[in-house]
Amino acid sequence: MFNSLNGDGEPLRDSDIIFAKLYSEALSKNQKDSFLKIWKDNREKLGNLYKRKIFIPSNSRINKNLLDKNPDFDPVLDQYMFYLRAKKAVSDGVELDTTTPGLRNFFSNNVNYPNNVLDFSKKIFDILEVWEKLSNYNTLSVLLKFNQNFKHFIPSYFLDKMYLIKNDNEANDNEANDNEINNFLNLFLRLFTLYEIDEKSYSSGLFKTFLLKRQVQFVNSNINLQEISNEFDKHIKGKWDIETVKKLIYSCTSDALVFLNDFLFAKEINYKFVISQPEIEHIMCRCGRNSQTVRDNANIKSESEFKNYLNMLGNKILLELEINRGVGNAWFKSKLTGTVSDENNRGYGDSIYPFARYLVDKYKSVENPQWTKELIEEYTVKACDRIAKFIFNI
Repeated sequence: MFNSLNGDGEPLRDSDIIFAKLYSEALSKNQKDSFLKIWKDNREKLGNLYKRKIFIPSNSRINKNLLDKNPDFDPVLDQYMFYLRAKKAVSDGVELDTTTPGLRNFFSNNVNYPNNVLDFSKKIFDILEVWEKLSNYNTLSVLLKFNQNFKHFIPSYFLDKMYLIKNDNEANDNEANDNEINNFLNLFLRLFTLYEIDEKSYSSGLFKTFLLKRQVQFVNSNINLQEISNEFDKHIKGKWDIETVKKLIYSCTSDALVFLNDFLFAKEINYKFVISQPEIEHIMCRCGRNSQTVRDNANIKSESEFKNYLNMLGNKILLELEINRGVGNAWFKSKLTGTVSDENNRGYGDSIYPFARYLVDKYKSVENPQWTKELIEEYTVKACDRIAKFIFNI
């Protein structure tokens, strides 16, 4: 189970070494069968999470076949370490040290884990169950488009509240559980949107240090989600102002904002939002040899102005992969009249994504619809306002 990967050209990971020690301890306590059963389940769960891209290999060149056989548990152990450090800070009544130790050092020197190898192993299973549950939430699907550092913190909130994950609270109120999960994930989505648009370092007090302080609250049973939410509101409103944030959104070309904008727009119009391998569609496209005509129709005078409007948030929407590649450089009118199901005339019609459907409903009956720079500007400003209000919880 814990074979070295050196023979396949891959170095041992911290988790390989830690787990080998756990296995040795399980053998010494006649717990081998129970231990191997838990880790068989752990490997299967983590492998599925990698396949679903909830976890992403830190080394993009890693052999995927090796990852299937021996999935990288380093990120999961890292999350467990963050949880344990926060729990210790609460029990000791001290602030959490913002210097994060290495995995091997922490589990060798700070936690006497070999005495509880089965409990340790089950806690890893719980972390994987948390991510398996959260993977069903669109909020997480959008959050995954942003910086991945949020993963250090999220399991900590749920590990002592597994009834939220297993839906086995006394009232069995699944709707209440779903609301709490979504509300918690939204806190991270708001903060990491700010990280996406701002130029501040993640290690600054605005992000990492703030989250480490909140993590102590995540594991404190005497602090509820509303109190945590209040801390996020206070932090965001105290460190940023909404007009500056709107300007930052306006100038940001990150595709993560396209996912967020579609997600928020779906809520706005009470439309079910699903992420199913979409691509980013540029409504006004480059159009190759027809680019000059496209520019003229959009009231754009120069190539530089064209490039600017091309990448504005108001010109980008989510669209199914097959439609996006099918419409290619089609005119705006053609995109409105085509459908997903018509292989000979692909278009936005019957797309599952809210903005694509909205554009069809709004402009399809217009005699000669043109997608102009004025419309791009209008929808960009609306998107900035929509996202800023979400960030500031307005």
